Amino acid sequence: MVYYMFMNRQCAYTELLQRHHAMLWRMCWFAARGDRARCNDLVQEVSIVLWLRLDALRADASAGEERSWVYWQCRS
Repeated sequence: MVYYMFMNRQCAYTELLQRHHAMLWRMCWFAARGDRARCNDLVQEVSIVLWLRLDALRADASAGEERSWVYWQCRS
């Protein structure tokens, strides 16, 4: 678990993406129906959303809550 209150925003964001990259890529791949260019675009769009909404993620979120939060940001 990462404590975001002790990290700067950039580090917290980078670690969040590193931990959940595989799930993010997989969800975008299925949404793009196997189109690699569209998948890359979706991953980039979701990454921007995660950056913009990072403050909404609780600093004391468990690993499961964090994964769920990333999942729902990706779905929306």
